[in-house]
Amino acid sequence: MVQWTHADKQTFIRQRVEARLAALLMEIKEYTEALSLLSNLIKEVRRLDDKLLLVDIELLENKLHFSLRNLPRLRQRLLQLEQQPMPYIYFYEAFEAFDPLEDPRAVYSMKYMLLCKVMVNQADDVAEIISSKAGLRYLGPDLDAIKAIADAYSNRSLKLFEASLENFKAQLGEDPIICRHLLSLNELIELPVDHVERKLSQMILDKKFAGTLDQGAGCLIIFNDTKTDAIYEATLELISNVAKVVDSLFDRSPDITRHWDLAMCLP
Repeated sequence: MVQWTHADKQTFIRQRVEARLAALLMEIKEYTEALSLLSNLIKEVRRLDDKLLLVDIELLENKLHFSLRNLPRLRQRLLQLEQQPMPYIYFYEAFEAFDPLEDPRAVYSMKYMLLCKVMVNQADDVAEIISSKAGLRYLGPDLDAIKAIADAYSNRSLKLFEASLENFKAQLGEDPIICRHLLSLNELIELPVDHVERKLSQMILDKKFAGTLDQGAGCLIIFNDTKTDAIYEATLELISNVAKVVDSLFDRSPDITRHWDLAMCLP
C-alpha cells in the first residue's frame, strides 16, 4: 500500500498508511524500524501542520521510546510537550476527532484531558468538564477515576488519594501514562507532619542523606556532602595496627621479663 501511494502520489493517504505501518511494527516489537519510519514522517507532517495526524505520530513516537527504555529521549519529548502553550489542547483536538466517529479512543482522550487539568493545578475544572454535554456521554470508571484523583488533589488529602488508587486499580495503576504522572502528583499531596518527620528521620538513620530535623522551625537541614580525605583512613588503620602490636607486647610482657631476669643471672 505504501508503494502504491508513492507511485500514485497520494501524499495524504501515504502519511496515514505509514503511521499505521509504524504502529503495526511497534505491536510486533520492531521498535527501531518503526522509529526510523517515523523520523522522516514526523518532519513532513510538521511542515504541513496536520495537527491531528501529528498528535497520533508524536504519541506513537513516545510509546516507542518508552518501549526501548530510551528515558533521556523520552524526557526530552515530554519536556517539549510541556513547553507547548497547553498540552490539554492536543488531547482536546484528538477528542473532537474521535467523538463524532464514536471511536473508543474518545474516552481515553477525555481521560488524559482531565489529567492535564489536574497536573497544571486546575483540578477544580475536572467536575465541570465531566458534567458538560460531552463529558456526560462518557461517564464511567475511567472518568470517575480521574475525578477521584482531582478531588484528592483539591483537598490535599493523602487518604482520598490512596483510596482512589485502591478503588480504580485498572483505570489508574494499569495505565502507564496515568501511573507515571501519579508518582509526580503524589509528591504534591500534603502529608501529615508526623508521617513526614518519621519518614525523614528513618532516611537520616539509614544514611540515605546527611541532615537533621529542626522540629521547632519545621525545617529539614541537609548537610553538604563532604569528601573524606584518604589520609584519615590510612592514619586510623595505622593507629589500629600499632594498638594491636602494643597489646601483643603487653600480653607477652611477663615472659619477656622472666627471660630478662634469667639472662641477668648468667655469668
